[in-house]
Amino acid sequence: MKLIQRGLVTGMRRALFGGCLLAVSTGTVLAQEAGAVAEEAAPAAEAEAATLDRIVVTAQSRDQELLDVPIALQVIDRQFIADLAAENLGDLDSFVPGLVVSDSQPTQARFQIRGISTGDFAIGTDPAVGVYVDGVYAGRGGGLVLPFLDVERVEVLKGPQGTLFGRNSAAGAVSVITNRPGQELEGRVKLRLGNYGKEYLEGMFNTPVGESAAFRFNALVNRSDGWLQDAATGKDLNGEDDWATRAAFGWNVGDNTQLLV
Repeated sequence: MKLIQRGLVTGMRRALFGGCLLAVSTGTVLAQEAGAVAEEAAPAAEAEAATLDRIVVTAQSRDQELLDVPIALQVIDRQFIADLAAENLGDLDSFVPGLVVSDSQPTQARFQIRGISTGDFAIGTDPAVGVYVDGVYAGRGGGLVLPFLDVERVEVLKGPQGTLFGRNSAAGAVSVITNRPGQELEGRVKLRLGNYGKEYLEGMFNTPVGESAAFRFNALVNRSDGWLQDAATGKDLNGEDDWATRAAFGWNVGDNTQLLV
């Protein structure tokens, strides 16, 4: 009986030991397979990682990346403007939180940022939101809702900007930056037609002048019959009849000197 018991105990020990070895071996194989899957997934994850485009702004009067600017700032680039078919600043306020552009009066637009604006529409009234075109201050709202002409981007700075932009920017500032002349020969024509007699035609021509200068010219015509009608006279109201031209000459005088006219 003792021999039989010893044999059973020895057999059970060998079976348990073999089971432990099998479990360890299986765990090792699983670990190796998991490691291999992780190594294969790593390159796939790296391949799927997307690189964000570098966005350069001039909110602080110098070229900086958007992430480095410590200002509540939103940028509308030319591709977004083209996708929206936006024609002026009044078409962008629905896509910029905190910005409201009221163009009910064609000669005096009203800009509002974070609820702060100027309620007086008098010609001599200073606005609470400063509007700048290529760094030049537009002192009055007249003409600020005219169609865009070769715009590169629009920067909306929220909050007081008196330190960088001076007075009349207590609520914020809107900076419109147009495309500069480049060293590539290019041109384009854009035609847009719609109901109510809508006709929009825009053209651009850019040509290099030598190795360090370039010339750029733009023109547009925008008209429509209007979507309102006077019940008494039958005349169409709220129509559009705009045209504009723009010419720019750029010259790289030196490594750190540029001339733009």
